Amino acid sequence: MSKGLKTTLTILWVLVASSVLTHLWLTRPDWFPQFPQPLAETLVGLYGAENAEQVADLELIIGFGISIPLTIVLTFVAFRLLRSR
Repeated sequence: MSKGLKTTLTILWVLVASSVLTHLWLTRPDWFPQFPQPLAETLVGLYGAENAEQVADLELIIGFGISIPLTIVLTFVAFRLLRSR
């Protein structure tokens, strides 16, 4: 497999997996650890959310902000484990 194709597939994997993880986190909050309430209130104040739609936008930003780095780290670990064999 060419290096360009592998890179493209990896990026696509990270985007799709992060999207699914964020969707699950927002639609099934009981499956994941709860976000700390004081931190959430601070972020709402910093973001300047004035209504529920803006809070939902902030939830999406936070969801991707957590799921993208998590997916990248887990993918990196998986690649390292596969290479060590």
